[in-house]
Amino acid sequence: MNGNRPGGGEMSGLELLRFQRSCEASGFSDQADRVREARELFRNFHEQLGSSFASSFADRIFESQLRAGSHLCAALMLIPDNAKLLLFRSRADIHHATIGLHGSPEDLTASADTFAMALLAAYSCALADAWARERGHK
Repeated sequence: MNGNRPGGGEMSGLELLRFQRSCEASGFSDQADRVREARELFRNFHEQLGSSFASSFADRIFESQLRAGSHLCAALMLIPDNAKLLLFRSRADIHHATIGLHGSPEDLTASADTFAMALLAAYSCALADAWARERGHK
């Protein structure tokens, strides 16, 4: 794959922001589907940016994490090793994830019903920010 979307056309930062919103709106039962979607989306985006995919892992290990219900563990497999992370739950039982990527001027935070969804939402936002900076939009 050359980093273009299946069916043609370059991916955009808007696709990442749509995925961010999808994660923020997803509930517990949607987690496995969102994490699988994230794997493909993030892989395609890294290829488009000319960088290697953040994490190298065997698909069977990734899938075994999802089958076991370890959605957060599977989501963490998609995040670069040098990313700075903070996960916390508010008193209102909202899950928050803050992520700082190497070379990014700011940390970004997202919130969702689960830690896995908050983490994927925050990483999607961070990748969209990197995409915008790469293209001089920020």
